[in-house]
Amino acid sequence: MNTVMYNVDVLVVGGGVTGAMAAICAARSGQRVILIEKESYIGGMAVGSMMGQLVGCGLDGTPMFGGTSEEIVNKLIASGDAEYYPMRARTRPGNILLLRYSIESLQYQLESDVTDAGATILYKTIVSSIREDAEGCTVVARGLYDMMEIRCSAVIDATGNAAVAHLLGHDTEISPTDKRFPVSLIFKLGNVDLEKLKGFDWVAVRKEWFEKGILPAERLALAPCPNTNEAIVNATHAVSVNHESTEDVSKALTALRRQVIELIPVLKAKIPGLENAFLSAIAPVLGVRDARRIVGKYRLTGDDVRTMRDFDDAVAPSCWPMDVDLPDGSNIWEETDRPYRIPYRVMVPERGGRLLVTGRSIDADALAFSAVRVIPTCMGLGEAAGEAAAISVSSGLPFEKIDGKHLRNILVQKGVKL
Repeated sequence: MNTVMYNVDVLVVGGGVTGAMAAICAARSGQRVILIEKESYIGGMAVGSMMGQLVGCGLDGTPMFGGTSEEIVNKLIASGDAEYYPMRARTRPGNILLLRYSIESLQYQLESDVTDAGATILYKTIVSSIREDAEGCTVVARGLYDMMEIRCSAVIDATGNAAVAHLLGHDTEISPTDKRFPVSLIFKLGNVDLEKLKGFDWVAVRKEWFEKGILPAERLALAPCPNTNEAIVNATHAVSVNHESTEDVSKALTALRRQVIELIPVLKAKIPGLENAFLSAIAPVLGVRDARRIVGKYRLTGDDVRTMRDFDDAVAPSCWPMDVDLPDGSNIWEETDRPYRIPYRVMVPERGGRLLVTGRSIDADALAFSAVRVIPTCMGLGEAAGEAAAISVSSGLPFEKIDGKHLRNILVQKGVKL
């Protein structure tokens, strides 16, 4: 295989929404950036698993987005490719904002913003090895037909599973397979009467329908796709799936596709607006809720979320409840009265160095993780990681030496709501 040599300032591994945000912000700060992505598109789970709506975007009608995240969301809204939807809160008055979006438009918007910022994208590429020294890292990656050796001053692990941190030998943790959150497979229905569907309260029925055996879990979400007559449906459920096992993932995909086919006639019979609907797509990517997480300089706890604790080095807001999907299909749900904040230290591995971990692989206990794993929160964490990488490269400092308070001030000046 031919080997291509690169020398850059920042390498971002993982081109989901989190990694895209990190690459955009680092590149806009003047850094030479490469973004590696194992698939052939930017957007990760928000695109590949066909989510169709981002949960936890704000509370009581007020979006929590700020900075670069707000800029990207507002572009989608202005073009008619996204809109906010207030989901009523379950345990308090008010609502939780969701963002319904066009999957194709989000994918294109992120890709455009990454390349317009000056970053280079390498699709269909995975990391094979990584070596760290006092000045930076040397990463060996491979595509389908060639190899890459990338020398960089800083690495951002945005893989959503701490894959690079694990490869580099940092301490990581993951729940036993039988304790992990269930996985799902989202699907899309066409020819939906969206006016009739608007009057259907899917939050109100899912517990009853689960208890009656109509649904496989206490999960049902429907999201109309902007500018279409289609709706995204999230209702499938599989447990004890090791997402790091190729065999387990393959079996889950097969079983959940069958579950989709079995659910459609049931939903068509019970949900207004779906009477004449048909299956138009099944997500090609399994919806995985769990993740390998680092052992960091600080562990975010469920009590931090519950008390909405503030931190001097807060770098990202979050507002999604603690939301634990149990193996038996039931759900633990605990809301907060206002957005809470996530500190910089949860992204820094315990032994420090030239690697920063962002997105859902930050250091968090099980309850806190259930809240902060959602994509809007990860967008903010990605933005913070990109800015931190720019500071690290400019100053020559490893990530544990960066002043979290200074980073917070930079983000506040950008308009991040901290």
